[in-house]
Amino acid sequence: MKTSFRYLLPLLFTAIFTSGALYSQQLHTVTLHVDLDQLNQGNLSKACTFSADANTDVIGDNTPENFTIVVEELDEIEWVAIATNGEEIDIENLEFITPLGTEKPFRRDNLRGRRNNSNKKKVKSEIKSNTKGNT
Repeated sequence: MKTSFRYLLPLLFTAIFTSGALYSQQLHTVTLHVDLDQLNQGNLSKACTFSADANTDVIGDNTPENFTIVVEELDEIEWVAIATNGEEIDIENLEFITPLGTEKPFRRDNLRGRRNNSNKKKVKSEIKSNTKGNT
């Protein structure tokens, strides 16, 4: 009995530590592209577009209001903003309006921008659990 337990214990630890990798969170980067000329002329709908990194499925991007990506529970999303001249722009905060009857995707409706490794503010947040199937 002692001999088999000695071989079973490392196998059990391996299973425990590798099972977390199957459900690991993924980082999705969403970029807000801002055309400063259009913005200065007051054309808000033409001034902004969104894009996402290559590991993110985009299912709606015809307008900024309809920009939709696919994420899983506990995934992280980071928002960055870039002007047409290539300069990064601070994101002070993001506000989310959640339809009645649906679970909020984030812990808060208002996310503040923070400075990380760069000089510009970015917003980063994790998708809450219990939001599976929400849009």
